[in-house]
Amino acid sequence: MPPATPEKGLTKENVTIATCLKNAGYRTGMFGKWHLGYRPEFAPNAHGFDEFFGFLGGNADYYAHIGPNGDPDLWHNGERVSVPGYLTDLLAARATNFIEQSDTRPFFCYLAFNAVHWPFQPPGDPSDVRTKQTW
Repeated sequence: MPPATPEKGLTKENVTIATCLKNAGYRTGMFGKWHLGYRPEFAPNAHGFDEFFGFLGGNADYYAHIGPNGDPDLWHNGERVSVPGYLTDLLAARATNFIEQSDTRPFFCYLAFNAVHWPFQPPGDPSDVRTKQTW
């Protein structure tokens, strides 16, 4: 199921810091929550990011990597991917790898974790913690 407003997103008229830095010779990477549109022309790679690994929606299941509508929402450079693991760890590992890549150019790494959003799933517990009686 597509998002409620698939025609909306960040357009080319909106210049990002990634575009500016890429044009200045930086390597640019974005990891995590995008939430600025689902269509390819709205995606991170269309807005100055050389590397993107993350999800396009507002939040994703930490274990199944699906969005609230039940669709898979884990992407690498415009391609939907299936990578096992806890989402926070996957994002951190990809960002770390990007930073550690040997390259003589400066880099810009944007890492947007989704830990402030639903679902609230700690490591080792794929159920939503809001469904548990803990008090």
